Amino acid sequence: MWKNHLIPRSLVIEGLYTAFSQCLEPGYVFRGETHDFAELVLVKTGRIGVPAGSESFEISAGGAVYHPPMEFHSLCNAASAESEIFVFTFSTSKSPIFSPRVFSFTQEHLAKAEGTLALLREATGKKAGNAAAKILPDKERKAQCAVLKLEELLLTLTPESGKPTAGEGSGLRNYRRALSVMSEKLNEPLDTR
Repeated sequence: MWKNHLIPRSLVIEGLYTAFSQCLEPGYVFRGETHDFAELVLVKTGRIGVPAGSESFEISAGGAVYHPPMEFHSLCNAASAESEIFVFTFSTSKSPIFSPRVFSFTQEHLAKAEGTLALLREATGKKAGNAAAKILPDKERKAQCAVLKLEELLLTLTPESGKPTAGEGSGLRNYRRALSVMSEKLNEPLDTR
């Protein structure tokens, strides 16, 4: 008699919010955001600065960073030339704690990221911009393959030491100051004046 051996899944992506690649001009700054879903940013070329939570990272080509839900994060192009990134934002019903959350990736991983984007473009009909959109009729299998490819990408990235960069940017300093003020005022009544 054969016995069924269940395979535990440590990561289950339920849906996608965004999936795109973007070229960042020298001096580009994204001021930041917080959202209730996860995000993966891969650097194809160049170098980016990433204040994330209470840390700040510098990620070069071949590197990636994972942002858990509700973490404030921003980024800037830290290179003197154009930097190209891939961004995937997604909801999960199950996710491991990625620690460290800075990764290096290979050409095989890059091909998975490009393949994920290509499959999503086929499944949604979106030729440019955000490929995460309503799935076209009869394209559900392509979309599912894209999500599985993204799960495989996440599960096979190589963790880096993840040490924050020595220098803090003004975004990180401002974020820490805001946290400090909120912590100090937490038990005070709300003043709407």
